[in-house]
Amino acid sequence: MSYFDDDATDRAAAAYARKGERSGLTLDQPSRSDSGREGDTVTLRSGGRLLARFRVRPDGTLRRSRPAKA
Repeated sequence: MSYFDDDATDRAAAAYARKGERSGLTLDQPSRSDSGREGDTVTLRSGGRLLARFRVRPDGTLRRSRPAKA
C-alpha cells in the first residue's frame, strides 16, 4: 500500500523528493494529512506550509505548477 491514498499524490511526492536529491538539498517530507488531490491539482504540504503543487494532465502525467504571483 502506498503512503498517500491517491496514486497521483504518491507520484508528486516522489517527484518532489527527486528534485531535492538532484539539487543536493534535504527537503521536508510532505504530510499525509495535509497533502492531497483536489480535482486536477495535487498539493504537497508539511506543517501547513505549501511545499509544491502539481497539475494532473488528462493523460495522467504530472506537471509542476508555479505559485501565483501576488
